[in-house]
Amino acid sequence: MTREEAACLLGVPADADPRAVRRAFRLWVSVAHPDRGGAAESLDRLRNARAILLADLPVTGSAPESDVSDAAYCRSAARIPWRAVVRRPSPRERVLEAAVIAAAVVAAVVPASPAVQAVAAALLGAVAAWVIARLRLEPSADSGHRVLVATFAWLAVVGVQLVASPLVGQPLLPVLPVLAVPLVATVSLVLMPRGGLALRR
Repeated sequence: MTREEAACLLGVPADADPRAVRRAFRLWVSVAHPDRGGAAESLDRLRNARAILLADLPVTGSAPESDVSDAAYCRSAARIPWRAVVRRPSPRERVLEAAVIAAAVVAAVVPASPAVQAVAAALLGAVAAWVIARLRLEPSADSGHRVLVATFAWLAVVGVQLVASPLVGQPLLPVLPVLAVPLVATVSLVLMPRGGLALRR
């Protein structure tokens, strides 16, 4: 493992000071320790990376070899740029996108009991955010891209809902936390281990 690979593994610059290296190591160990569900091999690789960056051991280290080299891991961990993952929807997809946004707004203005209106607006707002994220991003987009696009799409849709709902005399602002629940569920699905079930193409 080279110094650059060790720095990538711990998520610090190659010239990080010892304090930053130790802080990053403690953070990763809190996740990767076998007592917390991590693998012993991962813990050994983290210890080796820390030793290399602190110059406690020679670069050869004693961590077991894994199926994926540290250099390959660092290359694969690089974030794909936004330019490579944003796409333009086809005309049919734009119609679908407009339809789900309209449905979310209509749910906020159709006269109904406050509970029904809030639940319908919340569900359709999250569906609109999910559809927009799915249509506006390439399949190569990572979970971070998907969460960010879905969140901004949700903010835009809910903003329109909040402005439109007083038109029927039932403003949604008091139930804003309820509107966020389906979005939180969608984001949780994106961040689940083994990938975003809800937003995957």
